[in-house]
Amino acid sequence: MVDADQFIDDPGRDRGILAPVDREYLNDPERYQNQKSRQAAYKRREEIPKRIRNSLLDMSILAHPQFPGDLLEAAFSVPEDRVDEQEGLWARAVQRGDLEGPLSDSRVEDSVVEAITLFHRMYPPSLFNDFVEDGVKQAGDHYYPDYEVLDASYEPDIRQKGAAHERAKRRFEKGLRLTDEEIRILLKWGEIDPEEVATHVREQPEEPENTSFAESFAEWCEQAEDFDGDFDPPAGDGE
Repeated sequence: MVDADQFIDDPGRDRGILAPVDREYLNDPERYQNQKSRQAAYKRREEIPKRIRNSLLDMSILAHPQFPGDLLEAAFSVPEDRVDEQEGLWARAVQRGDLEGPLSDSRVEDSVVEAITLFHRMYPPSLFNDFVEDGVKQAGDHYYPDYEVLDASYEPDIRQKGAAHERAKRRFEKGLRLTDEEIRILLKWGEIDPEEVATHVREQPEEPENTSFAESFAEWCEQAEDFDGDFDPPAGDGE
């Protein structure tokens, strides 16, 4: 996935949705205007939305069953100048047991995630969920005629963090005692490393009202020698 602080990864890359000159402008609009002109900067702001819209409209062409599959395979595969690098990543992933399947370009895969992120930015979750469901059904009709899509629903559990989350985070940052519920909130949102939460639990003052979850969580972390997978702490009483 692209680092949120890394806005333009390669300004000089060949034209895609954005032309190199578009990336140059987006990378630093003020400098672009100073080096070019206000009119040039204005033109970029006019052209970029047009490029994005036309690229989105082109998706109906790319997704059509009659679009040449070999062209798509060439686009999604690893370019020749990155084969050695990608094969190294692939070999290590297979050795860890993380991946099975053909060699694919990790940068393209990251970009697919970024595309989903973009659509989430532009549409509310409820509408985006409908898009995903419709897309899965359409993919079934286009590419898998021998199969029937029985369930294409997509209903992620997205909740607002709210005051309880902010309170738990502030108490953690100040080194104050955390209740069992506050510990669960911090672990659920995943903003703080579980090991840091465990250290906080072990070092927090004595005599909590209910230490069942806190103690079991700290003990679990002490016994976990090599944490290298999904985090699955103890659930605690009543869960």
